[in-house]
Amino acid sequence: MDLKKALFVCLLFYYGTSANSALPEHSSMSGKTNMSEQAKGIRISGTITDKDKNPLPGVNVRVLEQTGTGVITDMDGHFYLNVPGKNSVIEISYIGFKTQQIKVGSKINFDVILEEDIEALDEVVVTGYGSQKKMSVIGSIETLQPKKLQVGATRSLSNNLAGQIAGVIAVQRSGEPGYDSSNFWIRGIASFSGGQSPLVLVDGIERDLNNIDPAEIESFSVLKDASASAMYGVRGANGVIVINTKRGKVGAPSVNLRVEHSIAEPTKLPDFIGAADHMALINEITENKSRLPFSQEQIDRTRYGYDRDLYPDVNWLDEITKDYAYSTRANLTVSGGSDFLRYSLVGSYFGEKGIMETDKSLPYDTGTKLTRYNMRANVDLDVTKTTVLRLNVGGFLQTHRKQAFSTDDAFDRAFITSPFVYPARYSDGTIPIMAINDVNPWAAVTQQGYDVVTASQIQSLFAIEQNLKMITPGLKAKVTFSFDRWNQSSITRGKDATYHSIATGRDIEGNLIHSVLKYGDDSLGHGNKGEYGNSRVYFEGTLTYAHTFGKHDVDALFLYNQQSYDNGSVQPYRKQGIAGRLSYTFDSRYVTEFNFGYNGSENFAKGKRFGFFPSVAVGWLLSEEPFMDRFRNTLSKLKLRGSIGKVGNDDIGGRRFAYITTLNTNADKYNWGDTGQIGRTGISEGEVGVENLTWETALKMNLGFELGLWNELELQVDVFKEKRTNIFMQRKIIPSQTGFLTNPWANFGEVTNRGVEFSLNYNKQINKDWFVGFRSNFTYAINRVDEYDEPETVKGTYRGLTGRSLNTLYGLQAERLFTEDDFDANGNLKFGIPTQDVGASKVRPGDIKYIDMNGDGIITDADEGYIGGTVDPRIVYGFGGNVSYKNWDLNFFFQGTGDTYRVIGGTTYFIPGSGQTLQGNVYSNYNDRWTEENPSQDVFWPRLTEEPNRQNYRNSTWWKKNMRFMRLKTLELGYTLPQSVTDKIHSKAIRFYVSGNNLFCFSPFKLWDPELNTNTGLRYPAMRSVMFGVDLKLKKYIVAGLIGIVSLGSCTYLDKEPDTEIDIDMVFENKTKVESWLANVYSRIPNPGNDWLNTYGWEVFADDLTASARWQQWDWPNITKIFGGWTPNTQWAGNFWDGLPRKIRQAYIFIERVHALPDSDLPQREVDYMKAEARFLAAYYWWQLLETYGPIPFRPNYIAPTDFTLSDLMVGQRPFDEIVSHLDNEMLEASKQLPAVWQSVEKYGRITSVMCLTVRAKMLLFAASPLVNGNEWYIGHKNKEGEELFNSTYSQEKWVKAAEACKRLLDVAEQAGYRLYVEYNDEGEIDPFTSLENLWFTKFQDGNKEILFPYTKEDAYQSYQFYTNKAVTKEYGGGNGLGVYQGLVDAFFMKNGLPKDDDNSKYVEEGFSTETETRSTNWTGGTGQKGEITAEGTYNMYCNREPRFYTTVSYNGSWYALAERKFEFFKNQKDNDYTHDAPQNGYLVRKKVYSQDNPKNGSYKWRQMFLYRLAASYLDYAEAVNEAYDNRASREDALKYVNKVRERAGVRQYTLDAVAADDAKYIHVDDNQLAVREAVRMERRVELCCEGSRWSDIRRWRIVEQLPEMCGDDYGMNFAGTNSQEFYKRTVFQTRVWKRAMYWFPVYIDEMNKNTNLVQAPFWN
Repeated sequence: MDLKKALFVCLLFYYGTSANSALPEHSSMSGKTNMSEQAKGIRISGTITDKDKNPLPGVNVRVLEQTGTGVITDMDGHFYLNVPGKNSVIEISYIGFKTQQIKVGSKINFDVILEEDIEALDEVVVTGYGSQKKMSVIGSIETLQPKKLQVGATRSLSNNLAGQIAGVIAVQRSGEPGYDSSNFWIRGIASFSGGQSPLVLVDGIERDLNNIDPAEIESFSVLKDASASAMYGVRGANGVIVINTKRGKVGAPSVNLRVEHSIAEPTKLPDFIGAADHMALINEITENKSRLPFSQEQIDRTRYGYDRDLYPDVNWLDEITKDYAYSTRANLTVSGGSDFLRYSLVGSYFGEKGIMETDKSLPYDTGTKLTRYNMRANVDLDVTKTTVLRLNVGGFLQTHRKQAFSTDDAFDRAFITSPFVYPARYSDGTIPIMAINDVNPWAAVTQQGYDVVTASQIQSLFAIEQNLKMITPGLKAKVTFSFDRWNQSSITRGKDATYHSIATGRDIEGNLIHSVLKYGDDSLGHGNKGEYGNSRVYFEGTLTYAHTFGKHDVDALFLYNQQSYDNGSVQPYRKQGIAGRLSYTFDSRYVTEFNFGYNGSENFAKGKRFGFFPSVAVGWLLSEEPFMDRFRNTLSKLKLRGSIGKVGNDDIGGRRFAYITTLNTNADKYNWGDTGQIGRTGISEGEVGVENLTWETALKMNLGFELGLWNELELQVDVFKEKRTNIFMQRKIIPSQTGFLTNPWANFGEVTNRGVEFSLNYNKQINKDWFVGFRSNFTYAINRVDEYDEPETVKGTYRGLTGRSLNTLYGLQAERLFTEDDFDANGNLKFGIPTQDVGASKVRPGDIKYIDMNGDGIITDADEGYIGGTVDPRIVYGFGGNVSYKNWDLNFFFQGTGDTYRVIGGTTYFIPGSGQTLQGNVYSNYNDRWTEENPSQDVFWPRLTEEPNRQNYRNSTWWKKNMRFMRLKTLELGYTLPQSVTDKIHSKAIRFYVSGNNLFCFSPFKLWDPELNTNTGLRYPAMRSVMFGVDLKLKKYIVAGLIGIVSLGSCTYLDKEPDTEIDIDMVFENKTKVESWLANVYSRIPNPGNDWLNTYGWEVFADDLTASARWQQWDWPNITKIFGGWTPNTQWAGNFWDGLPRKIRQAYIFIERVHALPDSDLPQREVDYMKAEARFLAAYYWWQLLETYGPIPFRPNYIAPTDFTLSDLMVGQRPFDEIVSHLDNEMLEASKQLPAVWQSVEKYGRITSVMCLTVRAKMLLFAASPLVNGNEWYIGHKNKEGEELFNSTYSQEKWVKAAEACKRLLDVAEQAGYRLYVEYNDEGEIDPFTSLENLWFTKFQDGNKEILFPYTKEDAYQSYQFYTNKAVTKEYGGGNGLGVYQGLVDAFFMKNGLPKDDDNSKYVEEGFSTETETRSTNWTGGTGQKGEITAEGTYNMYCNREPRFYTTVSYNGSWYALAERKFEFFKNQKDNDYTHDAPQNGYLVRKKVYSQDNPKNGSYKWRQMFLYRLAASYLDYAEAVNEAYDNRASREDALKYVNKVRERAGVRQYTLDAVAADDAKYIHVDDNQLAVREAVRMERRVELCCEGSRWSDIRRWRIVEQLPEMCGDDYGMNFAGTNSQEFYKRTVFQTRVWKRAMYWFPVYIDEMNKNTNLVQAPFWN
């Protein structure tokens, strides 16, 4: 017997046996008549059971014509009754069941089966694993009549939940067929990790709510608090929806047919203005009125439809959508049965067509069409009198066809494409696009074919129920087995159309003038997009007990279950558990209940897999108290109840088996070998296993009361609170120096969710003709994040989520619009107004003014924070009513949400007119905007601009809009035919009805339907529909049945762990995997092309290379920094602080674990090499950190454990010299273990002793330099322990050590065969031109022994392609904006080896050469001819310069070999279109750019990349030895190595001796340290330019403030010049900003917040 009936029986049995019984005429002896009250006559007997053949005790049986005469059934459902005679009628009644009247006739024994009355004011409630009488329910449970779910024209059942039940929050974010299901939660969202959806049980099995048809449902209950859902354990943490499908009942076959058809249209699409008004607006906001985009003639012809091909006016939303959509639904239900067999069969059909447009001229249909068939057959078979066999089979088949092009993308393209660009289709049938990669929205929807997705599911359930009353009355057992299988397959029938260019006019015959731009396909293609599936197996065994002992009702349950869910992962997902319930009711007034779940999940490690989750609830039915009898006629119910319980959740987010540490077998790779032929995909640690991983738990509390008045009005109020703890989350304040590849996960988060809900229902049968009803509910649920692992310095601030709601909106705080009063006479912001650096380079009145949240005087991304409000509504409500009069009925229902917000916009083309003329549409409210004539603050749109103005479309409170709404969800009018009519057509009942769905909506937001999940309104809309239907109850039916099987589980059910994963021990038992791990350690060696130029920005920060300033908006964020946009809040793409410690950790793990593998050809000698390589790489990465940030947290050889204590990880900075000393030793020791050159070409690129010594020498040179050697700037810069982090005392010894390190490197390198790369001319002399150029294009193995530290990784930027792309002109697909500073141009020596400013240099700046200059060289890069350096007519500034100038700089008039012409840099010439992709100062870089590299066709010369070369080390030594020993010998030694470089460069060499000014070989240098220092620095400036070293040099020399181009105006040739006179002028093209703080990178503010032991880099505070 299920729970609800048992409790009903207990309550009524009490009434039948107590002195205060409501039936005083009855004997206290159950089942025996009171002879004094009964007339003598015929004695009858009988047994009363429910449909499941369970005896019903306490049923009232009386003689209808005799008031008060009656009995109640005993515990076995038996009764005995004397009736007057054969014509007597007995009435059988029982709460929760329909009353029956039976004429006695000639029978004296009756077997009566009572039918449940599901419409008896919800008196029976389905609860956890059973049911209860509503009066005795003390958990928070609500039921919904199934017919209230059969509304609207939607496939998804979830769409009918909104506003229907208190506590259920549902929002429908799209109306697209097949994708229109609602998001729904029970009592809001209480966790930021894992799943938040409630558990949905269909016939006790976890299933998808949207895969069941409403016609299949018999009961629908929502279990909300811990008492109600604890029985479901971990599966019920987010609440439970319990659905029971229809079952057969004893009786004649019953047939019901329901058919309905609907017509739908969008509730609201965005409204855009027409093309003419759009063009007029663009003209209006164009600043240069002399160059308006559109002529008045164009506008007029467009407005008046002169020629719609040439002057189109297209509403693209209309073009891609139809006016109406259609759907049809039909349900057939057949049920009935006998004492032996009961059955229920439900078949459903649903067909829906969408609004996406089609092309009827095509032989195939691309339109949206969804067809779905549902079936469910439930059969109950009485095997014996005590054994029932139940078989349920159900499922669906769905076919969904839609256009191949994404619907969301189609709506986006309809927004992006302006109405005047081109028509959807020309009148000649051709389809236009602007460019080959353009998308015509109409063609995308109609011409690209279609996709078909077919999905099916079979659901089966087999159960055996055994009544064990032979053991003890009330004891039952049940075993359930279920198997579900879901499959989905997809095919695509794609086709590309033929597209034409935009027509430019008509020829003399009136034909459009255009051409084919892109040819399409002749026929549809066919492709299989994949097949997917999953299966679920569930087993459950229950033992229940329900019995009444006088005034005591006892109900108990014990349950075991297990399930397996297989979706094709490494192994099925498994769960297992037991549950129990004990309920006790005394005297039908006092109820208490204890529930528990003991559940296991494979998500946790052995020993931690099971959790115990109890709950307790108490209730008091005051209305049943004797002292309330006098109020009985008024107060029909008054109940107080409360519950508290703990539930667990194993759907905790993150990865599966999170307690196991993973390996990343696809980590960063590296290559070795002369051509990179030995490649290893990296292996590294993956995610750190959480050994103590456990359940996310929720403590749920609920207080409620229920009030009933006059048996007509019911009020239910609940106050709830839920505290989630142990939320599984990725820790946020782990210091990056720990080196974890990903921050460890932990059960750390906490969230509180609380709220109130109520429902109010009124039902009144006024008379036999009139009935009125009203229902309403309201839910308010708000959550608060209590623990999000945020730094204490962030909590409580605008950037902290702690204390706010989950999913709180994020953005800038808009104060208002700028006004004229905010600006001075020059248009600059007045003093005291924060600089706005979040979008536009210059703000103006009408732009959005943001609040400086962090008070640093500048608005940056760091001022973004939480701005309040969430998209998910905190308030939901619904109210409705129904009125019936005779055969007419009217129903209505309103649904609404409140306290819901969305930040709209966020795209470049959202704001009217900002789509760069040809992009975007304009919303019809565009006049509600700021203008100079209407400088109002109370406007929708800020100042409109002709180009994207990021200042105005950033996420901010300006665009935060209130999305609350109230909509008329349903309005239905029905008419039921009179019984006299239906009888004639052999029907029981026929009802016709018409209904409307989403008929109108009230909202303060007007642009689009506020419920949609869109920031622009461009999404498949929600639909309003009108539906016509008929509901027929027929009289004939045929029945069929199915059977199934059951299986049991195992006690080791959860113990299986994945066997497809490799662990760290396995890695180090395999040579290839060992190499892969090492390759991953190598992978952070910087790419000397892209990294130094863009990602790290060394070249951008220095004064060699200048990137186009406007590239900063195209993934060049470092450009912003040189203009002062640099704070501790500024992100840096290089991200050493976070990235390098990860590689260091992997290196230390490698050193600790690698060992010889004799059987795998990995001998100990090779292992020693590998350890030395890893040792050096760790030291190298430490050095990169130190060189970038200055003193850093330093903990060498430390591998942070997974079971760390957070305080142990909070390491502060160590002194600079201390770190250098340790790294010096590490690099030196590593060098001793490694060869200078690998003998195998396959090992080329692996670390050598030369590479170790090269980095060591450079580090010690830096450490000896003025920035960190005796720099008084940093006195007092201490760590948190009070230690000075920089040594402010100058040490000569540091220079000595640097000189020795440099010399050691040179000795080892030269002994190993390293030398400068040189080529020779036809005379056998060094050819400086070809030597310097081909140095970058010749491999080490082909004679380039200058490469000391090669970069052999194969990646996207191999062979300096990124660098090259930016230096090649737009004609060949390049960026055309990577130039060199004028200062570098000036730094190159003259042909005679002297600086241009030397009196003897012969430098001439102005004027033009009168002849072609030739030299003895094989180089052709000067004019295209061998030996020619400059052509006649070259600007004199560029004549008679040293060879390095010509191989480094491309200037106006220099040779452009790829185009076989000269460079043309005048404005509007071939190489200067005066945009951001043009040489901003009149130069492009030539160094490292191969003359025939062509980005347009992807042709690049392969070259060997390298970080350091021998020439640089020569100059390193020259600098160090000059500084270390202030004597003539050291200066001569220094100049010796400088001269090696100058000799190869083809310029005169230096000598300390006195020589003539025009000496053919030597130039005199004064014999003092300062003069030699200057000579060395000048040589470094030109020899090493554009190689990444300049940034390091000017920092360590501490000279940035002395360099005009680093901290002020930067000059070049006049970018805007259109002729020689205008172009050849030194003109400011940008102004840089330098601050002393910028010598070191700041520690990112988030890292400072995480680790309070850190101090910020000098001068950044």
